[in-house]
Amino acid sequence: MRTITQAAEELKVSRRKIYDENEKLGIKIIKEGRNSFITDADFLKISKDLKNHNEMFGNVKERLDSVLERDRYTLNEKVTDREYTDLKERISFLEKQIGNKDENLKDQLKIKDEQIQAKDNQINGLIQSNFNLTRVLSPPMDEVAATIIQPEIKRGFWSRIFGK
Repeated sequence: MRTITQAAEELKVSRRKIYDENEKLGIKIIKEGRNSFITDADFLKISKDLKNHNEMFGNVKERLDSVLERDRYTLNEKVTDREYTDLKERISFLEKQIGNKDENLKDQLKIKDEQIQAKDNQINGLIQSNFNLTRVLSPPMDEVAATIIQPEIKRGFWSRIFGK
């Protein structure tokens, strides 16, 4: 068993951090008088959790330090490496968006071409039916001329009287 103070010194953290870890992990503290104790098993749990926490956030700190270090250097145009990287990422993102929009436009044009073709077919069908209807309603001129202009047949006297 260790006191909270001993555990904090061994793990190189504050006593408050040990208490917070106890709460987080659900570890019960053993009180004897003024002193608070934790078992060795609980100490191992806390140290393991702190190690995972440090690995996770230690990498973030290292990355932040490298980004800050990189930002100290500038390119010829007074653009930091960070800004240059951000601009490159933005450009590639915009290129992807343009590609997607280009594909969408091609698809829309294909659909519009199909619609235009369907309308052309519909118009051609209407023209043909209009032509057929016109032919039916007004026959060709030679047929009209043949029915209107009939040669006069000379009828004899008796055929005019009897109507034959």
